[in-house]
Amino acid sequence: MALLHNQSFETFSDFKAQLHQWALSDNFAIKIEKSDRSRCVIKCRSAADCPFHVRATWKPEQERVIITALNPIHTTCLGAAPVPRASCSQFTYLREAVPKILAITGKTKPKEIQQAMQLHHKVSISYAVAHKVLQYLQGQDIGLERAQFRLLLLYIQKLHEIDEEGHFHLSACSESGRFQRLFISPSASRHLFQRSPKLIAADGTFTKSKFRQTLLFAVGIDGDNKVILLAWSLVESENQDSWEYFLHNLIR
Repeated sequence: MALLHNQSFETFSDFKAQLHQWALSDNFAIKIEKSDRSRCVIKCRSAADCPFHVRATWKPEQERVIITALNPIHTTCLGAAPVPRASCSQFTYLREAVPKILAITGKTKPKEIQQAMQLHHKVSISYAVAHKVLQYLQGQDIGLERAQFRLLLLYIQKLHEIDEEGHFHLSACSESGRFQRLFISPSASRHLFQRSPKLIAADGTFTKSKFRQTLLFAVGIDGDNKVILLAWSLVESENQDSWEYFLHNLIR
């Protein structure tokens, strides 16, 4: 896992990722001395006079990042008091490293990330850092959620294209264009309800995303006495206006 002189990488990010892996594997801390578009100089973080250093340089003629200088030896830092490993706690590094050692699901807990880092890299990270990485990997990061909301208009347009008989509606603020409400009722659900007992139950629940929304939904019962989902709506909260919006669209 150690780096080699003249070793090449496609980008500085690739170089830094492997350097982090080396530091974690051999239990030493690093610091970035210099970093710009053309070079990156890394030194030992544990002791200022440690001879360890790595220099990577961008070579335009090769369109590669090349290690042009390397001294892998640690001397004065040996036996020194441990230094907090800032590099392994960096969010940008962990969000790439964690999926390689742990399968992330909706049920993954921050403590599992802490345990995986300790098991595979012998490194301790704080619960807060593990939680932040988990949110990103589970797609719960607020920036990612904003991006998903911006795709809703295209989503509704696509639903209209593939399900012309369904009823879909998106409400947005006329001034800012910000999302307000969403209603979805596929044609398959509507056709099934026409052949089922005319019984509807409606309820609401809150979402667990960064943007606290409320999910309203209506269900019925088919001929086999099984519950069928008729329609659902994402609204700002459970109030009279949001229920009127939901029921108005449901009976159309």
